[in-house]
Amino acid sequence: MNYEVVEIEEKKVAGLKIRTTNEDMKCLGDMSELWQKFFGENLQGVINNPLGKCSYGVYYNYESDLTKPYDYMAGLEVCEANSDFDNTIIPGGSYARFTAKGNVQQVVGELWQSIWTSGLDRSYVCDFESYRNDSKGMDKQTVDIYISLK
Repeated sequence: MNYEVVEIEEKKVAGLKIRTTNEDMKCLGDMSELWQKFFGENLQGVINNPLGKCSYGVYYNYESDLTKPYDYMAGLEVCEANSDFDNTIIPGGSYARFTAKGNVQQVVGELWQSIWTSGLDRSYVCDFESYRNDSKGMDKQTVDIYISLK
């Protein structure tokens, strides 16, 4: 499992959020429904002031660690908050960046399995996925997962 430690600047994200948990993998169904709504209602086309083409999956408001509930947002980076959507901030700081290319559902799941068992010194402040949307098909997407470090 290869990763690079990077410093990122604060990012504002607007979109839709849910409260979920990894218990019994409830998060998989919750996140799938959220992304279906996000793309099904073409929300990427109506969020104001988007920055770039990437879509973001943001994990935040962790109760403690990966075993407890957290908030998850599907959204876009924006230059200012959107009043019609949920908004959050990805704090600037040190993150471990993992990158994979392939079928989105497969590579994201595999990366998270590796991250959970990696022993990284995670802060559980905020983690996020960046979907580059560099391919028309879901089988050839590039995904970066950023894990906030202590």
